[in-house]
Amino acid sequence: MAKLRIMIPGAALTAIPIAALAASPPSAGYYTATVFIVEATGPKNTCQFVATQGQTYTGVLFYPGSGKQGATLRVARAMDDGMNVELNDFPKTPNATSRNWKGPGHAGFEGSQLAPMDFQGTLFPLSASAFTMTMVVKVHLGDGTCTYGANLAAAKTGN
Repeated sequence: MAKLRIMIPGAALTAIPIAALAASPPSAGYYTATVFIVEATGPKNTCQFVATQGQTYTGVLFYPGSGKQGATLRVARAMDDGMNVELNDFPKTPNATSRNWKGPGHAGFEGSQLAPMDFQGTLFPLSASAFTMTMVVKVHLGDGTCTYGANLAAAKTGN
């Protein structure tokens, strides 16, 4: 295990495991989430909800706690036909000692059938009530796969 060495004048050399300096995993609850789209690919006529590179969205993320099912992200999106709510149902969250989050989920718009999704993310906890994440989402539709990469920042707003 890597250790951080701290030098204090007049004291013995102290080594602290770097893992001990890591922030707590996110706690269960509702988070305001801002998503920045880094990359988006897929045929536009098929991938109606694949965002374009550089877009930013804000929504509500429910995080059920470490190692649990039920994480969801809801984002209001202005579309050609008006406002729509994009839904993302994520796989089981990582356990408290892991930052890697991956597995199958579902994505789509409220009121429509959700499509299968492959999700892969890396959590960077800042505290028990805030985290950032890099993620890649692949949504599988009948005519092809829509892929986007994004960065997410989340701050807890309620239980």
